[in-house]
Amino acid sequence: MTEYRHLEQDKAERLKEALPGLSEDMPESFFRLAEIFEQQVFELSRKGDDFFIPYMMNDALEDYLIIKDASLVGEYDYYSEEEPDRRRERDEAEETVEPRLVKTDEKYGLILKKRGRTATLWFKELSHSRQCYQYHAIGHFWRKGEEHWRRLVYIAGTLYDKYQYIGEEACSKEELELAELMEFAPFRSFSPIEASLDGTYPDTERGFERMRMLAEEAGDERFVKLLDAWEKNPTEGMKRKLIRKMNAPERETLYTLIDEKIAHASLAWPERRYEEKEEKEIRRKREECAKELAKKGFEGSYPVYRKDKLCIRVMEEHPFTLLESADYFFSLQYMVSECRLEDEGINAGFFRGFGRKGYIKKAEEF
Repeated sequence: MTEYRHLEQDKAERLKEALPGLSEDMPESFFRLAEIFEQQVFELSRKGDDFFIPYMMNDALEDYLIIKDASLVGEYDYYSEEEPDRRRERDEAEETVEPRLVKTDEKYGLILKKRGRTATLWFKELSHSRQCYQYHAIGHFWRKGEEHWRRLVYIAGTLYDKYQYIGEEACSKEELELAELMEFAPFRSFSPIEASLDGTYPDTERGFERMRMLAEEAGDERFVKLLDAWEKNPTEGMKRKLIRKMNAPERETLYTLIDEKIAHASLAWPERRYEEKEEKEIRRKREECAKELAKKGFEGSYPVYRKDKLCIRVMEEHPFTLLESADYFFSLQYMVSECRLEDEGINAGFFRGFGRKGYIKKAEEF
């Protein structure tokens, strides 16, 4: 978001319509607030005397607005860790809010109208907080099968969204390159959710070239030839063939290269940090995981362990440091890979082939 005078005229007008009362002399944070209302994703959370409004929250980024020492006049549903009974139902939370901004000599008033009720949030300052975090150790497994590629697609999509919402100021060059993979249809066909991602991300020459460059870097000449064939004849049949070939064992070097690049890009950012109580619980779960696997005869160090033809890669799920649901916390899941030979790649069992098997297990169920 740039200052009001630098915005394109049509966008400036849209923001004024989204948040009536917005004026060009207001700080940048107010334009972010207007964008939130424009996208109809306004949510309000409270912690102590402060209110928080998420702008973008995902595994790579926490970006939100802060209203300190505010007073709320009237009834409005917000989430509060101190008052869990106030949690809103999903359908109610998604109802449209009609906002209006007023300004007096000393403070601002954000008038919120929803379901026929009106409340006003009075405050003196609206500030903005942004922090990027590591994401390479995170694994969400919402769909069964092909979890190795689905995880990479999820992370690349997270980086793509970070760039779309925030811009280059929150993304490294390496992250921008990885995000381009979402514009290559065979890659994003491994959707981590039930819905297809084709309507969310475009198909571009840039996405194709990024995958081709990675295949060349991985030394995967066969896949490069397949990509060239598809470029000349981009039929649905060729697309399905590429998708099928991405699950062949020969693609493991390409997969590993992308996985390593994700880790390298991620490590440029800090880990999420929590209150001391939560930090102790995270350390306890990691140490308990290592002890339990050692008892079962596995060797290695967190997060990769091996035993005979089995390889376990420990993946984590992290809560946000702020604005997180009270019942969601740190958990571990195992990517279990089984192959005919010992010392195969970390996730080699997830690729299709004789004697290969890959599956997901919760740590407490293994």
